[in-house]
Amino acid sequence: MLIYISFGLIILTGILTSTTDFAFRKVRNNHLIFLFAAGLILQISIFFLRKELPLFALSSLGVALAISTFCYWQKFWEAGDAKLFILYSFLMPKTGYELLLPVPALVLFTCTFMAGFVLLIPDIIKNALFYRKRIFLKIIARKTREEIKKTVLICLCLSWITFPLLSKLQIAQYGFLSFLILYLLINIFFKAIHSSLKYPAVAIIVFILGVTLRAHFSPQFFFWPNWLVYLGMIFLYAVINNSVNSVTKSVTNSKDRVPFAPLLFLGCILSYTPLLTWLIMIVHR
Repeated sequence: MLIYISFGLIILTGILTSTTDFAFRKVRNNHLIFLFAAGLILQISIFFLRKELPLFALSSLGVALAISTFCYWQKFWEAGDAKLFILYSFLMPKTGYELLLPVPALVLFTCTFMAGFVLLIPDIIKNALFYRKRIFLKIIARKTREEIKKTVLICLCLSWITFPLLSKLQIAQYGFLSFLILYLLINIFFKAIHSSLKYPAVAIIVFILGVTLRAHFSPQFFFWPNWLVYLGMIFLYAVINNSVNSVTKSVTNSKDRVPFAPLLFLGCILSYTPLLTWLIMIVHR
């Protein structure tokens, strides 16, 4: 019964917020407060019935706060969108992906990201054809080349340390999730890492730490064919990272932006289907 109530609140959240976002391009705070209060009452009821703290919901809430704060700080999301993401993460029960992504907030973010990317593909293709000359000039511009060089350098540093850890956690085999984690780390630490690498000691420490982690967690990396695959993947990640940032900024700054509340609702629904596992398997192949 409690699970049904959770899904009922999710459906109500989706209907209310999607309606106001379509009609007025905003998510109303009074709706969010009411729905969060309902979710809080539900968690308190679970506590009294099961005699256990709702640590699962609280951990998802904590992760959602971190993600939404970052996205709001980077101006990827509006304040209402960030608060709605937090609300969904708090309301969502277990998704079934806990061995891969331990809390619903991560599953919601991943599914919403994928759904948004798929929905944007027609618009991206249309703009690529319509503005092909402008896009070509931007691609070959000196500023773009410099940005890609910087991103490749940051990717090398971050992946050098994080990929052995992802391999140990059995996440590195899933290309999309590895890219998503690296993408977030790049955008969070880009300026700090770029400034730090001006000092040779920092580069030496990063290199030694990465070698140590790889020797311990993924020694197969030291076979030379794996080096070529790794370098090609890093360059591809850097190009995709810059492309995603460009598309995200253009969508965010657009007056005709896609309403985000329905997209989050879709991402929440997709979190309870085999879609995520299916897509990961396709990428892994």
